[in-house]
Amino acid sequence: MKPLLVSAIASWIVTVSLAGETVTYRNLVGRLTNLERLATPVIPGEKTFASTSHDRGGKYDPKTDTYGNWSANNDGGGCIRREGESQVMVELEGAGVLWRIWSALAKEGHIRIYIDGGEKPIIDKPFGDYFGDYEKDYPGLAMTLSRGRNEFIPISFAKSCKIVVDKGWGAYFHCTHTIFPKDTQVEPFPGFTPDVVALLKSASDIWKNRGTHPYAPAAEASSGKKTLKIAPGASQILERAGAGAVRVLKVKPLEMPENAVAREDILRELTITISWDGASSPGVWAPLGDFFATSPGLNSYKTLPMGCIDGTFYCYWYMPYSDGMKMVFANDGKEARSLEVELETVPLMKSVADTLLRFSAVWHAGDFTGLDAKRFMQTGGDRWPDWPLLVVQGKGRFVGMTEHIWKFGDWWGEGDEKFFIDGEKVPSTIGTGSEDYIGYAWAANKPFITFDSALAACSRLRPDANEDTSVCRFHVCDDLPFMNGFQGFIEVMPNKNCRPCLYDTCVYWYAEKGAKIPYPVVPLDGRRHARPSSEMKSVVPVTMAK
Repeated sequence: MKPLLVSAIASWIVTVSLAGETVTYRNLVGRLTNLERLATPVIPGEKTFASTSHDRGGKYDPKTDTYGNWSANNDGGGCIRREGESQVMVELEGAGVLWRIWSALAKEGHIRIYIDGGEKPIIDKPFGDYFGDYEKDYPGLAMTLSRGRNEFIPISFAKSCKIVVDKGWGAYFHCTHTIFPKDTQVEPFPGFTPDVVALLKSASDIWKNRGTHPYAPAAEASSGKKTLKIAPGASQILERAGAGAVRVLKVKPLEMPENAVAREDILRELTITISWDGASSPGVWAPLGDFFATSPGLNSYKTLPMGCIDGTFYCYWYMPYSDGMKMVFANDGKEARSLEVELETVPLMKSVADTLLRFSAVWHAGDFTGLDAKRFMQTGGDRWPDWPLLVVQGKGRFVGMTEHIWKFGDWWGEGDEKFFIDGEKVPSTIGTGSEDYIGYAWAANKPFITFDSALAACSRLRPDANEDTSVCRFHVCDDLPFMNGFQGFIEVMPNKNCRPCLYDTCVYWYAEKGAKIPYPVVPLDGRRHARPSSEMKSVVPVTMAK
C-alpha cells in the first residue's frame, strides 16, 4: 500500500469537511490537476454552477409546473443586473472560488473583480487583455479555442465575489464557480505573488503536457500490456481482485482498415463494460470509441483525463474498487478484432476504498429514462428543446460528456447546456450555446479546425462545420457535486427544415458504491445514425490545431 495515495485523498476530505479548517489557495490550484479528488465523497453544501449571459426570457411557472419560452436564444447580453452602463456578471455570497471565465467577444470595456466586499477591485483591466495577458503568462490555463476565450485562473474568496464589466466589454460570457459549505474557511486570492505565480505556472505546465501519465510514481503500482483477440459475438475479460484503483487504461485497436467508415463501424461494434465490487450490473458501458470521448472513428486529441494519440486511446480517470474489478471487451461485429490493452492499477486499503465514489460512464443516443418524454417533444412539449445527457438519482459528481452531432445541414451550436442539481426546478447552470460550453465560439473562422485543451476538445469536424462534429468537455476542478440527483441537458436545435439535430453522447460521473447506471445497453442497430450519403462523401480528415 502506497501511503501517498491514501494521504492525498484523506487530506482533501479533512480540508473541506471540518468547520474551522482552511481551504488554502495552494489546495485550490492543486484541484486543477487532481484526478484522485473526484472519487472522494460529496461534501454536503458544496455546489458548482455558472453565471452566464443567457436569455432570461425562459420562465418556470411553479403553479403549473411548466416552462414557457424555454428555447429563448438571445444569449449575448443577459446579466444579473445593470449598474448604470455596466453589467454585473457574477454576484455570490459565501466562501468559494471562481474557476473559469469564457467569452466569445472580449473587447475593450474593463472587467472588475471584487472579493469579500472590498471597494477596490483585485483585477481591473480591459476584458480582452484579461484573457490575452493570462494566455502569455499561463498558456496551459488560458487559451483561445477557435475564437472562444478561456481562462482557468482560480480566484478564491472568503465571503463574497462580484464581477462587473463596463460598457464596451463585448458579448457572451460564462463564469463557473463553486460555493463551499457554510462555515468553510477559504483563503482569499493572495494576488500574483511569487509563490502564486509558481503554483500557477506548475499547473499550466501540467495542462500543456496533457496526454502524459498524470500520477505520482507508485512503488506498488501494477501495470502491463496484453493483446486481446475477440471473436465475433465473443468477449475478453481483464480482472483485478481486492481493493485498489485503475488509474491508466490504454487501448490500441490493431489491424484497422484504411477505410474511415469501416473503422467507425468497428469502434461501434466493439464495446467496453466495467463492473465494480462484483456487482451484477455494470458501472460503465459504451461503444469503445465513444467511451474514449471521440466518435465516430479514431480522431486525435489530448485532454487531461482522456484522449487519442497515434491511434491509441487513453483514459486517466481515477477508478477505485473495494472488492475487485472486471473489465469486459466485447465484439458485436461479424469479424474477429484485436486490441492491445494497457492497464495500471494501484492497491488501496479496503477501508479507504469503501468510502470512495465509483467511476461511471454510459453511452446513449437520446434516452429519456426517468423523464416524461412528451414534455420534450418539438410539438407541444414545454421542455423542448432540452435533450438529456444524464438523469441520475443519488449522490455523485458530474465530470463531463462527449457529444457527437449528426446534423444534416446548417449550424447546430445554439443549444444551451442546462444543469439541474438536487431537484432544482430552475437550473443553476444555463449556458449560451453548445459550442460555448465546450469553450469555442461560432465554429471559428474558415478554414474550420479541430482543437484540444486540458478540459475540452473538438476532435472531429467537417470542413463546413455544420455536422458530423465530435466534442467533449470535462470537469476536473469544476466538477458538479450532487446529493440527491442530477439532471443534465443540452438543447437540440432544429435545422432549416425544422428537423432536429441527431445527437449521441457518452457521459461521465462518479456515484456512490453500489449505484447502477440508469440506462440500458444499446443493441448494435441502435448505435448508428443513418448517414446522409451525399454529405458524408465530403468528410475529410482535419489537421489538429497547434
